[in-house]
Formats: sequence, C-alpha cells, structure tokens
Amino acid sequence: MRKIVKKQKKVERPTLTPDEQERIENMLLCSFLSEEKKLITYYRDDHLLTRYMTVTDINPIKNLITCTDASYNRIPLKFRGIID
Repeated sequence: MRKIVKKQKKVERPTLTPDEQERIENMLLCSFLSEEKKLITYYRDDHLLTRYMTVTDINPIKNLITCTDASYNRIPLKFRGIID
C-alpha cells in the first residue's frame, strides 16, 4: 500500500528559467552570508521537499550546497535540485 501511495506522489523535476536560477542563487548567497534561515524547496527522489534551512557552505566547483535544518542536521544539496 505504501509503495502505491509513494508512486502517486512522485513528481517530475521542474524546469527553471535563467531568471529563476539567478533569484535562487542570490537567495542562497544571502542566507550563507547572513546565516539566516530561508524556506528552501528542493527535489529529491522524485519528490519536492520544503524546509527552513541555513546555508553553511557553497561549493561552486561541485555545484554543492550544504545546509543545516532547525535540528542542526547537515543536508547536502545539489544546486540543480533546489527549486525555490
């Protein structure tokens, strides 16, 4: 039963315009510099997930962003996985 529900909730990765990508980059950079929590929506395992997180590291070479959530769990995200 759970497998059926999971399959029904799957979504395709949204396509972002260059303007949306730039807006997301600016938001992530502001969170990194100010250590401010931001509401981040990201795509993982065919699902869209949303959390309040603080960006703690940005690796432009690997296109990887490391965030911490409210419980201080480290969450690595690929830049292309961030939707909003």
